[in-house]
Amino acid sequence: MTEARQTAQQHIDPTAPLGDRVWVLDDPRAGTAAQAIGIAERLGVPFRRVPLAWNWMAHIAGLQRAGSLIGLSAATRAVIGAGVPGLSLPGARAAGGPALVISSGRRSAAVALWLKARYGSRVVHCMSPGLAGLLRAASFDLLVVPQPGSATPSKQAFPILGAPHRVSPLLLAQAQLAWDERLAHLPHPRVALLVGGAVRGQSMPPVLAHSLARKVARLVALLGGSVLATTSRRTGTEATQALAAGLSPVL
Repeated sequence: MTEARQTAQQHIDPTAPLGDRVWVLDDPRAGTAAQAIGIAERLGVPFRRVPLAWNWMAHIAGLQRAGSLIGLSAATRAVIGAGVPGLSLPGARAAGGPALVISSGRRSAAVALWLKARYGSRVVHCMSPGLAGLLRAASFDLLVVPQPGSATPSKQAFPILGAPHRVSPLLLAQAQLAWDERLAHLPHPRVALLVGGAVRGQSMPPVLAHSLARKVARLVALLGGSVLATTSRRTGTEATQALAAGLSPVL
């Protein structure tokens, strides 16, 4: 994460207005956007989050060699490219666009390359930019890709373990202050259980969630500690209820 941040910092034009140095393409999928935002938050300079909304053409936008905005909704396309009064980013076009664009996910790659073609922006992209993007990997200034399964022949590739995220020392310190007193009554060791959900359209079976919870409950009972479970938006109501039932002996 530190090396990725240092590399990104090298692409910032010190003469550009502070608010326009860095644009972060904010994908509506929270897990995707968090990777780009996480890098931006560690740069130490102001940045602008540009919310994205997609249409059905987002899946083919990456085929355009110089990037494209065709995959964006009309309102989002106006914000980024048309300068419609009331929608355009203040001062962005007058400043010549961003010096650095940080994007993540296959759909955002096309938008990032469009900004590069129009404004000469440097582009730091997280996650795979998709097959079309990989065929033009040299167009990106830095590709921050997780290992394994991210082999990219491009010299622009920066392989990392795991994925960029928004967890920083400052955020951890703030969380400790916020939660220490609220969790003081829970015995140690405290076992954290983070549960996801649907993967590629396949929801988590409640029976699987219940089985997982029972195994964790037995472990916690053996250790004499407590469990702190967190579900995601993808877990679903039925799987969440099954999880809670399985954890009931240690709740």
